[in-house]
Amino acid sequence: MIKNQGEYMPLIDSNINTFDLSVNIHEDRFSHMKGMMILYIGSQKNMRSHAIEFKAGSKIPSKNYKFKYVDAERSSIVLSLYNRKSFWSEDEQIGQLNIPLCDFNVYNTDTREIQFQNNGPKMTIQASRKEMF
Repeated sequence: MIKNQGEYMPLIDSNINTFDLSVNIHEDRFSHMKGMMILYIGSQKNMRSHAIEFKAGSKIPSKNYKFKYVDAERSSIVLSLYNRKSFWSEDEQIGQLNIPLCDFNVYNTDTREIQFQNNGPKMTIQASRKEMF
């Protein structure tokens, strides 16, 4: 119910587009590495807020993430893999992938197998993009 006739009340927020991402890391390719592996997932600004930490050579459960975006042409998802050999050493970047959201179909689930250039593990990502008009 509207209190005042002059008040503007939005019906639906049209900027709630969602991008669902599932990451499954294959374990056989990087068993020769030592230490902790860290995979950061997200936008360029906020990728460190979503991380998967695992020991090299261990079994990794798949993880699901949900992101919001405004424009698929300007938005991208960044996957960045680091190796931390010890607490005191600096993290060594193994690889980084920048995947534009417009590469994924709207309302369909895409499955892709990806790999970092420098010896990184193979990963299977499943993603779906939903747009609200």
